[in-house]
Amino acid sequence: MTVDVVVFVPGICGSVLKDGDTTIWPGTPANAVFQSYPDAYVDILATSTTVRATDVLRSVPLTVFGVPVYHVDGYGKALRSLEGMGFNEVGGSLVPFAYDWRADVRISAAALHARLSQPDLGGKHVAIVAHSMGGLVTRYALERIGMPGGTQVDLVALVASPHLGAPVALQNVLGLRPELFLSASQCRTVLRNPQFPSAYQLLPRPGVPALLAANAQSAFLIKNPFDAAVAGQFGLVQGSIDAATALAAELSFIGPGFQPPCRYVAIAGNAQKTVVANYQQAEGANAVEEETSGDGTVPLWSAAPPGIPVRYVAATHGDIFKDSDTEAMLRAVLRPGTPGARLFSLGAGPPPALSVQAINTSVPPGVNFIVSIVADRPTGTVDASILVERAFAGDRIESHEVPVRYVGGPIRTIPLEFTAPQDRSILKFTVRPNDAAAATGDPATVLVVN
Repeated sequence: MTVDVVVFVPGICGSVLKDGDTTIWPGTPANAVFQSYPDAYVDILATSTTVRATDVLRSVPLTVFGVPVYHVDGYGKALRSLEGMGFNEVGGSLVPFAYDWRADVRISAAALHARLSQPDLGGKHVAIVAHSMGGLVTRYALERIGMPGGTQVDLVALVASPHLGAPVALQNVLGLRPELFLSASQCRTVLRNPQFPSAYQLLPRPGVPALLAANAQSAFLIKNPFDAAVAGQFGLVQGSIDAATALAAELSFIGPGFQPPCRYVAIAGNAQKTVVANYQQAEGANAVEEETSGDGTVPLWSAAPPGIPVRYVAATHGDIFKDSDTEAMLRAVLRPGTPGARLFSLGAGPPPALSVQAINTSVPPGVNFIVSIVADRPTGTVDASILVERAFAGDRIESHEVPVRYVGGPIRTIPLEFTAPQDRSILKFTVRPNDAAAATGDPATVLVVN
């Protein structure tokens, strides 16, 4: 089977949104740090029904430290990787699917189904590459609405998709955690409208024991955030809870014996500290994080369903398309037999290249966070340093280096814990191998303290 067209489906926050001629999403890193994402835009995101998606979010540029850097690469790397496999937008063989990510997943799925049914894809062999929530959108379109008429969808690659939900979503809807350019409180405001329930549809689905409460007799109790009493205690939006419950009921669990409508494969990030549960408190919920339990956003138990083939990569949620194993597997299923295609066996290859990846794109002042050195293949030796540069308001810049050395069994990732400054700032981390012959993948990442 030869793939003629790849349709790329991004995740939540992964499409550019406009209201009229004004770009409402994304914001800019400078706004996020030094001014905050405009409240007027928050109100539009929370309420407007005239917002439209115009493109997949490719990158958000920022010039800092005297040179252009990217706080959020978006899906630029993913699209460039697919172009490197011979698919291109100009010729119509690469189709980025932008959608209003605030909307109910089922509404977005209907829009995707309509796009797949367009005449330009008629008679073509189509593969879908879907990231994060885009995997749920794709699954609903094919499993519930049905295979599009006239188009042959042969393959779906589900990359870091939360099939059973992600506990970190509860932190977002409760306004306890910032996300990209939104502060924690702005997250809560944006997600309060039951017309736009997509973030609630990323909560761990009913029956997944990811919300716990302390109990003197049994140590803990399992709570259900979809229960009306529990939802009321958290102040959750009932209409959005209903939408999440309905989606979970309509999408089957991908367990043993699952029969997909076409070939499915999954790529799951691991080796990162990830929120795997929440403990209910008198006010809000505390996130429970476990080392090497997911990609920093989606736990392994959600991204790696047992009913389809899964490849595990040591990448963070936002940087998973930068991982060489991700690219190798996508190449293997989209362009089988071509150089660089590698399904599951790593095989022999060049010395590992080192990248630096941040689990979070933004963190509050004063909190601890993780930045990881990631090798593109297992290695028993790492000799490098991390250059940490901090830009504050008023053009004040500080920097220092952190040496990183490891000798031992084969590993793919080394997590490093840092503490965010107390002041709003932009942090840039650059990995520098001490061996002049060593290679680097994506050597720098930028994180916002807001």
